Amino acid sequence: MVPVLVGTGADGIYRTDLNRKTGELTEARLVGPEEGAGFLALSEDRKLLVATARVDGKGAVSSWKVTKGGVELINRSTYQGGGLCQVSFDHTHQMVMGADYGGGKLVSFPIDASGKLGPNASLHQHEVIDPRPAPQNAARVHATWPGPDNKFAYVPDLGIDRVKIYTMNLANGTLLPVGAAVCPPGSGPRHMKFSKDGEHAYVLNEFTLSVTVFKRNAETGALKEVETVSVFEEGGDKDKREDKMSCSEILVSKDGRFVYTGNRDLLGPERDSVSVLAVQPDGTLKHLQTVSSGVWIVRNIALSQGGDYLLAAGQKSNQVTTIRVDLETGMMTPTGHSTKVPTAMCVVFP
Repeated sequence: MVPVLVGTGADGIYRTDLNRKTGELTEARLVGPEEGAGFLALSEDRKLLVATARVDGKGAVSSWKVTKGGVELINRSTYQGGGLCQVSFDHTHQMVMGADYGGGKLVSFPIDASGKLGPNASLHQHEVIDPRPAPQNAARVHATWPGPDNKFAYVPDLGIDRVKIYTMNLANGTLLPVGAAVCPPGSGPRHMKFSKDGEHAYVLNEFTLSVTVFKRNAETGALKEVETVSVFEEGGDKDKREDKMSCSEILVSKDGRFVYTGNRDLLGPERDSVSVLAVQPDGTLKHLQTVSSGVWIVRNIALSQGGDYLLAAGQKSNQVTTIRVDLETGMMTPTGHSTKVPTAMCVVFP
C-alpha cells in the first residue's frame, strides 16, 4: 500500500492508501485539520509538507512533518493577503514560495531545517498590463516554481499572460524580479513544469487548453517561446474557453518522456479528462491520448513515485480517482476505482 495525502477546500488534509496491484484506494480520513489547505507541496526528501492556509482571516502557509500515520503540524506563517492558491519549496528546502491569485501577489518565507517557517520575507504585487475581460482584468498569480538550478523562480500569472522570473536569495528567503516571458495573448498561463534536462519549460495555459514550450537560458533564466500545442489531438481542440473548458495541472514523468495535463469541464462532469503528450527529441510535444479523469473539476493530478499510477482530485465530485499508467508507452487506463474526499483539490505522494 502506498500512502497518499489530499489537500481539500473542506476541513484540512486527508490520508488514503493506494493498492498498487488493483488501483483501489482505502477510505480517506482527516489527518491534518486546517482551514484553506487546498494545495500541498512536499520537500524533495518527502519529510516535510507545506500547505496553503488561512489564520484569522489572513492568508498563510502551514508546515507539517510527514509521519507514518499522516502529518503533524510544525507552525504557520501569515502574510498581508487573503489567501494562497499554490505553494512550493525551493530544491534545498530553505524557502517556501506562494501564489496569491485573488490579490495578484507573490510571497516567500524562509524555512529552517526543522521545518519551521519564518515571517513573510518578501511580497511582490503584480500589475495588470493589457486588461481583458475578467479574470484577466487584473494580475492573477497562479503558481511559483524553482528552476532546475535553484537560482530563479518562475511565476505564471494568468491575468497578464506572462511568466515572471525572479532571482532567489536562499539566505533570507527573498525574491527579486529580473524579467518575464510573454505567453500567447489570452492564454492564461496557470502552472508549469521543467523538462528532465532542464532545457525546456512547459507552461499550461488554462484558457486555450494548450501548453507553451519554452527554451530556457540556464545562465540568465530567460525563457524563449518554441511552440504552443493543444492538449487534445489535432482537430479535437474545439472546446475552448467560450465552451467552459479549461486546464488545471501539468506534470512531467520521472523519466522525462511524457507530459500529463488535467482538463476540466466547468459546465458538468461529462468532459473532465487527462491528456498525455510525448516529449520529442528536440523538447517539443506531441499529443498521444486523452482519457476520462473520472471526476468533476479535475483540480489537480499527481503521479505516484513509481510512475505507474496517476491520481485525479475532483473538486466538485468530492473524490479522488486512480488511472493506471504504462511506463513504457505513457498511455493511461482508468481503473474505475475512487475514494470520497470532500472538495478534493490536491494530491501528493509522501
